[in-house]
Amino acid sequence: MLLRQTDVDMSIYGKYDITGVKDGDPEPCPRLWDERRQTWTDSWKENLYDFEIKFLQQKYDEMNTRCSEKLPDPKKLIDIIDLGIMDPELATSCFGEILE
Repeated sequence: MLLRQTDVDMSIYGKYDITGVKDGDPEPCPRLWDERRQTWTDSWKENLYDFEIKFLQQKYDEMNTRCSEKLPDPKKLIDIIDLGIMDPELATSCFGEILE
């Protein structure tokens, strides 16, 4: 059965960020207690300078980018594929959207 554009549920589109993590999925790198070292796995962040914190925050903000920001209303799957080819930084986001 072929789906017409009106039959497509667009509410599932735009859920994957640039790293391929889907909204609502578990944290890919959770903060954990290391029993052997008696420290948290992200304790290294306590020793950062302000400029390093700003740089990391900028990178985290960039990682939240989604292909739906550049292509808010794709008409066909090939539109998403073409965007992923033209913008390699969004390719993982586009791939996740296509798999969904």
